[in-house]
Amino acid sequence: ASGVYAGNKVSSNTRAFLEFSDDSNTNTVTAVGNVLLSAYDAAMITAKASLLSTAGSTSDIGGGFNLSDSAAIGISGMVVRNDVHSDALATIDHALVNADGVALSALEYATITAHVESTATASGGSAFGTGTVIAGGGAIAVNLILNGAHASIVHSDITTMAGAISVVASNTSTIDATVQVAANSGDSAGAVTLAFNTIGWESQALLTQTLDAILGGPLAQDVFGLENSSDVKAFIQDSK
Repeated sequence: ASGVYAGNKVSSNTRAFLEFSDDSNTNTVTAVGNVLLSAYDAAMITAKASLLSTAGSTSDIGGGFNLSDSAAIGISGMVVRNDVHSDALATIDHALVNADGVALSALEYATITAHVESTATASGGSAFGTGTVIAGGGAIAVNLILNGAHASIVHSDITTMAGAISVVASNTSTIDATVQVAANSGDSAGAVTLAFNTIGWESQALLTQTLDAILGGPLAQDVFGLENSSDVKAFIQDSK
């Protein structure tokens, strides 16, 4: 029997800001050209985990044949968890800005690429059909992204001479996951696979995730209030 647990976590924050604590006239920024603030976050996990468990018995009489029961049991199990928490923030706060143009952008592009493979094989038993030969394989894969992108101009006075004011936020996070489980035996074999891929949900217990996988929806998550959207916000507030 063999087992593996693999965990990968990334936490990142990207900030681009022009920020003051009050509305004082000394908070003036004058630019010959454009004022550009860009926050770009590309937190990434690329993971591959493989496990092979093999069980076999030695031949009693040669040629791969056994007279005794020659039991063989091969069991493999693995749990893999990949977790990304990240966000991008671009903001102008309590500032007086004079420029040709003003552009803010907050871009979030978190990615998880995961490949999980678990294989169990068992060979044995006697020539008379006796002996226990069992192969069992299982894999649980959890991939989670929780992030956000926020771009804002708040409590500020913006004057542009020639260009426009642009405030953009984008979140294009992705999960690409593959889980393969195989069990091979001349007698009994079984394999179990559980995969959980979420963007915008809090970390949760394995039992809760299992219920969602079985029920085919976020019912258990709704009951326990675990939603935490990976949101995108771009706005101008209390500014002119």
